[in-house]
Amino acid sequence: MLSCRIVAGHVRLAAAKLLKMREVPVIPIEHVSKAELKAYAFADNKIASNVGWDEETLKIEFAELSARDTGFDLEVTGFSTTEIDRGDERAHFRPDRDPRSRQLGRDPT
Repeated sequence: MLSCRIVAGHVRLAAAKLLKMREVPVIPIEHVSKAELKAYAFADNKIASNVGWDEETLKIEFAELSARDTGFDLEVTGFSTTEIDRGDERAHFRPDRDPRSRQLGRDPT
């Protein structure tokens, strides 16, 4: 029986609601015990709290988003306007500096 309880992804769900998404992808998990689900939730939160930001990539991504008409307030990301603007001042989106292009081995020009 599917209970529709969120084990991980509460913030993603909140963001989806702010964006007025009608559907969000889920991964139903039925083959684990309640103790395993609780341990997974702890691990998911601990791992997330231990991860830092790749500041350069973050600046590039926000600069790209800021340059677009997204139709939503970028503060839905959890970053304040001040944080977004500070990053935007230091790095303007340039495809030749986009780390995603280097990672994929593409020539971004």
